[in-house]
Amino acid sequence: MQTHYGFVWNSDAIWSNADATKNGTVVEVNSLTGSTAGTIWDFNTGLQGWTVSNPTFVGRYTNTCGVNGTSGGSIKTQANYNAPHHATSPRVNLAGAQSMPLHAWVLQGSFNCGEEPDANEDLQIQ
Repeated sequence: MQTHYGFVWNSDAIWSNADATKNGTVVEVNSLTGSTAGTIWDFNTGLQGWTVSNPTFVGRYTNTCGVNGTSGGSIKTQANYNAPHHATSPRVNLAGAQSMPLHAWVLQGSFNCGEEPDANEDLQIQ
């Protein structure tokens, strides 16, 4: 009795038939890996591969006012005399994704946690 079923994926040519479709699946290093998975960064134990423009003004933040809940971490950004700073995520392969929802927890600075943002100190996602 056969207990395993499957097929060989060794090139895009396999799907060259006009009736064939990948249906959002992803090919990495000539292997079919399934649909694109979500990526979660929680910053609870570090920057998880993110890079920062200047660690003095951008980095992992663990003060209680900067976390979602009672513990954990977040990324804080802080202006430096009109010099913009940023954090950059690791590269994410979105090949084959039908859509890419983005969910982010954002806490605006206040007198109790950081400071109120000045004019043109806006969150930008690129």
